[in-house]
Amino acid sequence: MISFLFIRSALIVSAAEEKRTVESTFTSSEGIQFISYSSKWDEVRLKALYRVLLNCKHGEELAQLKKVILDPLKSTGQSGYRVGNYNNKDKTIRLYEVDKMPVEATLIHEYGHHFTYYWLKKKEGIYPYELTEKSEWSKLRQLDGYPVRWKNSTMPYLHKWDPGEIMAEDYVMLFGNSGKSSPQSAEELVNFARHENEYIPFIYLLPAVRDYWEKLAGLKPSGGLSVPEVLDTRIDSETDEEGNDQSNLRVLFASAADFSVEMLGRPIRYALQLLLFPSIGGAPERMTAEWSSDFIDEDIEAHIALPDNVPTSDTYYGHLSIWAYHEATRQFVHTPVYENWFQMRLLGGDFRSHVALRDIPPPWEQQGLYAILRKEGLQRWPIIYLFINGRLQAAGKQYMDSDGQLFIPIQSFPVRHRKQRPPGETIVRWGGHDLTFFARKDDELELDGNRLKLKVRLQTFGRDRAIAVSELGRLLGLKPEWNDEENSVVMEGDITLETQV
Repeated sequence: MISFLFIRSALIVSAAEEKRTVESTFTSSEGIQFISYSSKWDEVRLKALYRVLLNCKHGEELAQLKKVILDPLKSTGQSGYRVGNYNNKDKTIRLYEVDKMPVEATLIHEYGHHFTYYWLKKKEGIYPYELTEKSEWSKLRQLDGYPVRWKNSTMPYLHKWDPGEIMAEDYVMLFGNSGKSSPQSAEELVNFARHENEYIPFIYLLPAVRDYWEKLAGLKPSGGLSVPEVLDTRIDSETDEEGNDQSNLRVLFASAADFSVEMLGRPIRYALQLLLFPSIGGAPERMTAEWSSDFIDEDIEAHIALPDNVPTSDTYYGHLSIWAYHEATRQFVHTPVYENWFQMRLLGGDFRSHVALRDIPPPWEQQGLYAILRKEGLQRWPIIYLFINGRLQAAGKQYMDSDGQLFIPIQSFPVRHRKQRPPGETIVRWGGHDLTFFARKDDELELDGNRLKLKVRLQTFGRDRAIAVSELGRLLGLKPEWNDEENSVVMEGDITLETQV
């Protein structure tokens, strides 16, 4: 039972607030004062708000929080209009427009500031606004090449490129979603949580960042759900009892489950969202579907019904997202926005089921997003895409050695499903085959179990172990071709496997 000390007078408030009427208050057992200036937020609702914080993952820093103030008025800050603010000096969270804004989500984000301010100072002796690209967290977060507003940056301030805001959003995605109410529908799951900055490396694919905070705060280690991996997509059609054709996007994806005992027999809920953007411009068509599975080590096949009113002669850019939520452990994850893009041409009649989808990089140039990013300071999109015969095989940060060889991190490839692997081995998919890398061997690997010598050794860039793109082509007997406009490496032709042992 959580005990509360209710306080109706002698509140600690600033001089500017003394003339305002405090409608409701309570103080938690840790000494956190919840102060409401809104008649709509009574003691019962303040208590529920406190429980939101308790359900978020936290350590000793929770007891250092002094106040949470709820204000129905509007506010502006460094980035303009705002709905929340964290003052590190006073250890105070302020929530604005609380009568009409989603207060719980804002509270979790602002608590992310409190959490990261406290632990970053303990670990590295600095606050988030003092971070540089050489800081330990910065290196783990892999933000080099992005226009982050580090300390002493000469670029104009932008909220999403502020390292402190990135940290707070990371907290929400890694540790804060357990404080929210469980989503009840596919629509709620799709809108459950998104990082403000979706152009930086995907936080769910950087386990070292999660480990960094968990060790600092003394949190129970949690591997989290794995990002669902899209294995195959196709369009097919079926005829209903009335003779009407219904076209579907069929999606085969790998389970997000891990091998944790607490996940056994407890299903994971999935929501799939398909956005269809007409290549000639205009608003996208949006479709969702919901799926559930309690299988740990099996691929999942789902489908999304395509709309009947889509002109069948048009070409579309499609984007597929998959969201996963595990009710029992309140774990959440989704696919990154810069993956799972494709081009599709919908043909009518019997031909629709024979349409082959072509994977593509994000068509952001056509949507004007690259122009916006360039104005914000991103000179070049830092992620490269590797394709074989029109199918995406890997997407990750590009590196180049002193000889001009192009490399891509091993972690950029789909992990070879959820099978438990021997220590020191990493098995990924490449061109429909298994590549096995060994922890202490940079000059060899296995292709479908056959041991091969590499002509170009594996290299390590920062924390990323990477393989030369030229070697990937050689292994399958394909020639890599660089597409500068799409920042992609394209390989076409019949795959001839390298068999030299």
